[in-house]
Amino acid sequence: MEQTTTPPQDTRNLPMTYGLIVSIILILVSIGIHFTSFAYDNWTQYILAMIHIVGIILMCVAYGNQQHGMVTFGKIFGKAFQMIALITITMIAWAILSNYIFPEIREHAMEMAQAELERKNMDEEVIDNAMNITEKFYTLF
Repeated sequence: MEQTTTPPQDTRNLPMTYGLIVSIILILVSIGIHFTSFAYDNWTQYILAMIHIVGIILMCVAYGNQQHGMVTFGKIFGKAFQMIALITITMIAWAILSNYIFPEIREHAMEMAQAELERKNMDEEVIDNAMNITEKFYTLF
């Protein structure tokens, strides 16, 4: 009886597929968080990080399964890096776009920054200077 092995499958699109799925989930969850009362709580960032981490792990497992376990650390790392790069580009684009879709994010961020500076008992002149710089350099463009 001959033992046959299945050749490894083409996995060029695997990081793109998982990257887009994770990006869409991250965007939808961030929109959902934005419309809740938890929008500006610090703990919500951990939810997004966990989605990111779980997505990366699932893609690495899927890649290993498609290759029938015949993978190296370097190959898995490379595929995970491709996925992370795609998610990063997508989320940067979303961050820029969301500032225009939801302008109240900028206003609330400015209020939070000013409250934090006031909480540290800084001089009014320092606070005004910091707020002017923050206002000036808030967006990338």
